[in-house]
Amino acid sequence: GYLDNATYDAGPNFYGGTITISTGGYSSGVWIGDKDTNWFECSNWQSRKVPDATVNVIVGASAMQGVTVDATATNANYYNFIAQCKDITISNYNLKVEGSANNILEVNGNLSLSGSGTIDMDDSNAAAADGQINLYGTWTNSIGNTAFAEGNGTVNFTGTGTQVISNVTPEGTETFYNVILNNNFNTGLSNDLIAANNLTVNATKTLTIDAAGYARVNNKLSNNGSVLIDSDAAGTGAGQLIQVNNSDTNDGIYTGNKFQVKRTAMAKHTDYVYWSSPLNTFDVSGVPTDYRYFWNTTYLNTNGTQGNRNNASGNMTPGKG
Repeated sequence: GYLDNATYDAGPNFYGGTITISTGGYSSGVWIGDKDTNWFECSNWQSRKVPDATVNVIVGASAMQGVTVDATATNANYYNFIAQCKDITISNYNLKVEGSANNILEVNGNLSLSGSGTIDMDDSNAAAADGQINLYGTWTNSIGNTAFAEGNGTVNFTGTGTQVISNVTPEGTETFYNVILNNNFNTGLSNDLIAANNLTVNATKTLTIDAAGYARVNNKLSNNGSVLIDSDAAGTGAGQLIQVNNSDTNDGIYTGNKFQVKRTAMAKHTDYVYWSSPLNTFDVSGVPTDYRYFWNTTYLNTNGTQGNRNNASGNMTPGKG
């Protein structure tokens, strides 16, 4: 039989007996799953010990079945209901983190998907939240977008260094559902960012969208930190923030330098540049020139016809030049 991590009483059944546990050939963090799919069951691990934040986990060739992170499972209370590891590599079977936001996998290193491995955060219930992955390192999916079912799950980027999302086919980056940035994130370093539902930028953190990059948010953006949408020095490229569903109302802070859209334009004094605002409450005085006009179709011009430039001031009307 197997020894559970739960405290046991040696009692009369073991009195006078000898229990020998061999340490040879057993590696920490290797998932076997020879009892069931419960992450928190020690007998499912080759070393017969549930991993902690310092142990690299492998769900690979040794596995007999997939693994499920379930905060209601037997023994979960001994681990504060959180599945932890350092790096995790899934190259065989399936890792499930679904069904409840209380089901949490904390990866203190890097996450890697390869071979026939998959991650499932989709319990097929569109009305309820799925699990959470707290990631401190890089996200590498060398299979393709279909190997990760985002469901209604949440991925928290919560490291301190640069966290990279690999180039995942066919989208070119991974598609998540909810994304929470508890770390600075730069698309120029980390790859483009897709949140099929909501994107949250936490306080003191910055999302930088580089001149060749984009962030796509299907629903709500919550900016409690800073968002910078950059352009290149030549004015030939500019980052993009794409919001698909305009029925959701963004929340957070969008004043001052908390939300910046940088654009570089080179023009002679006799040239003109046409500006319009995709955002609310953009003051026209933010355009870097003293020559700011709007076209008034009802204003008489010097030729005796209608239509002339008028001095512009105040907030731009979104989408109007």
